[in-house]
Amino acid sequence: MKGRGIALALLLWSACDTAALPDPTAPGPHAVATTTIPITAGESRTLEAAVWYPVGKRGGTASGKHPLLVFSHGLCGLPTSATFLCEALASFGVIVIAPPHPASQLGPDCLAGVATSFAERPGEVRAAIDAMLAAGSPFARRIRRGRIGIAGHSFGGQTAIRVAAADPRIRVAAAFAPAFYGPAVAGLAPEVPTVVMVGALDTFAPPDTQAWPYYALLRGPRLFVQIANTGHFAFSDRCTFGMGRPDCGPGTLSQSEAHAHVLRVAVPFLLRHLTGRRAWGRLSSARGLPADLATSLTVRSSRRPRCSGTRAPDRRCRRRQDALRRPRRRGALQTSIARPGRRSRSAERGRCAAPRRGGRQGGAAVVQICAGLRPLTD
Repeated sequence: MKGRGIALALLLWSACDTAALPDPTAPGPHAVATTTIPITAGESRTLEAAVWYPVGKRGGTASGKHPLLVFSHGLCGLPTSATFLCEALASFGVIVIAPPHPASQLGPDCLAGVATSFAERPGEVRAAIDAMLAAGSPFARRIRRGRIGIAGHSFGGQTAIRVAAADPRIRVAAAFAPAFYGPAVAGLAPEVPTVVMVGALDTFAPPDTQAWPYYALLRGPRLFVQIANTGHFAFSDRCTFGMGRPDCGPGTLSQSEAHAHVLRVAVPFLLRHLTGRRAWGRLSSARGLPADLATSLTVRSSRRPRCSGTRAPDRRCRRRQDALRRPRRRGALQTSIARPGRRSRSAERGRCAAPRRGGRQGGAAVVQICAGLRPLTD
């Protein structure tokens, strides 16, 4: 009886902790201000990076220490291409810096600078982090140096995965519609928690040839989310370049609708690992997503590390796997397991089939959230 009482108390605490969290699709508790700071990439290149930061009651950066996140823009993009996301994260207490990538920034020659930008981007990201942590930086005393993450869109999504695999300061990564998958990145093995998000109608970086292969590289806790009825620019402020293509065609999600889906998953996932508050993770888990996303998201997730190809010794990795195989309490949420990118017939009819075992590949299950069911936290 005592054990049951403790379990019930923990369950109630967990539910209350999750309920106390604000809506990740709405602005957080902080006002947000923007500025620019110079960063030095290489020996002589000085670049102006955009910064979003939470504002305190008396102005200036909010008191206390804050996580830092670097945002990497896409090909022919700008540091301010995803203001909706940067502002949202800053409103929840994250300091966000978005460095420019001059060789692939919006301009007449941006398409010709892919090879140059591929070589320069990791250094430009490192320069942004170094500039924020430098002694003369106005943000140096406000940053939690052990809580640094990276996110990026398209070419920037690839950059996020590359930097996450190489820079030990990175704790979490988000790759939105990552592009340019090929031999140059096929050997990466990022071990930090990573979310990969993509639009099902993406014609610039099709999920089957881009996002899914990137997801297969991940070795740590990972989440894959495919948003139905939207394309490559669901992760940008505007859908300018997608006009006349299925990405932004008639009947697809509006930018505000697509942004709501992005924020609903990406903000809790990033905050979970940048702040250390586990309740945020429950909001971004397959079981924590609300039922009204049933027809919009296909989710694949895994907490189990992949042992092959990791830097850690196999024995240590196997022990981590064994710890994550411990049986978990059965919940009331019903899910139907489907193939990647496909909905089950029961989900199409608006109801859930009974949970069934199997359907797992590589330690991760594709889960279709079904309508009409209450989300369960775990």
